[in-house]
Order: sequence, then C-alpha cells, then structure tokens
Amino acid sequence: IGDVLVKGKQGIGPCIHGKVAFIASADGQKSYAVRGKILVLRRCDENYLPLLKNAVGVILENAPEDMESELYLTKIAKSLNLSI
Repeated sequence: IGDVLVKGKQGIGPCIHGKVAFIASADGQKSYAVRGKILVLRRCDENYLPLLKNAVGVILENAPEDMESELYLTKIAKSLNLSI
C-alpha cells in the first residue's frame, strides 16, 4: 500500500483491438512479424519506426522519467495515424 503499480494517461487515436506483440528491443525484430498487431514497448525511439509503421497501436510501458519515449511516440503516432 502506498506504492503506485500502474499509472495511465488518455490515449490518442481510435479504440482498437487485435493481437498483442511484446517487444523487448527493436534489435532483430522483423517489421512484417508485427503487421496489424498492438505493440507493447518499454521505450520508443527511431529504432522502432519500422515496427511502428506495421502496427495498429502501441502500449508504452515506459519509466515515469522517460519523457523522450512519450514525445517521440506521440509525434510518430499522429503522422502514422497510430493509436496509442
């Protein structure tokens, strides 16, 4: 009691549904393997762009101090019409 386990924010984009792909790292991931899936990421930067282009949505589980991932994903999601 007293510690925050999960904290969320209002998303961007339409409500979506689909299969989920947990992505620990962008290294070695094939973009076609995530086509049409909702990605669960711990961080987000330009290395994830090929994956983001094939996804239908993203759940970002980043650290509270990781504002760079949130800013990057928000910018890219708007340009790709991606739900986050």
